[in-house]
Amino acid sequence: MDYQNIINEASEAGSQAARAFTEKHPGFEGACGFAWVNIPGNTAFGRWANKNKIARPAYPKGLTFWCPLMTQSMDIKEQWAWAFAGVLQQHGIEASASSRMD
Repeated sequence: MDYQNIINEASEAGSQAARAFTEKHPGFEGACGFAWVNIPGNTAFGRWANKNKIARPAYPKGLTFWCPLMTQSMDIKEQWAWAFAGVLQQHGIEASASSRMD
């Protein structure tokens, strides 16, 4: 598997999902918060993401991809996280999206 291409695909899907949400709900910001995607760190993909500093350590275990979007909107960031995780899952990578209000 070409992990870099998977990351690129997931990032693009996340950006498209966030953009589509923003276009559907112009001016909507909603609650302030965060969103991220967790993966196990003890897999080939996890080791690759850690080695290449693409994901950060997660608590209590695994790795995290934080939403990079420059917005405080939890709703928009959730769209990114769900789409990002969905692409990873399509490639057989265990991934889950989460969020929390600030």
